[in-house]
Amino acid sequence: MVYNWLQRFDEDSIEKAASNASCPGQPPKLDHEERTEVHKVLEGLPESAGYDAEEWNTALVQRLLEEQFDVEYSRTSAFRFLT
Repeated sequence: MVYNWLQRFDEDSIEKAASNASCPGQPPKLDHEERTEVHKVLEGLPESAGYDAEEWNTALVQRLLEEQFDVEYSRTSAFRFLT
């Protein structure tokens, strides 16, 4: 972040360099509608979604995301769906 600011300072006026433009980052793997759908599935029991388990865990969320949405999430990112 500091390096980017210094580079902008060298290239632009001080007013432009001092501002933080948005940093887009990596695009989300799921759009808002898909994320809403995942949360709705997770509100129910895994059995309702066709899984042989009594409660959701990160490994099962990862499996759901891979099977139903064709995306891979790390365990940490899959856990965020449960919180």
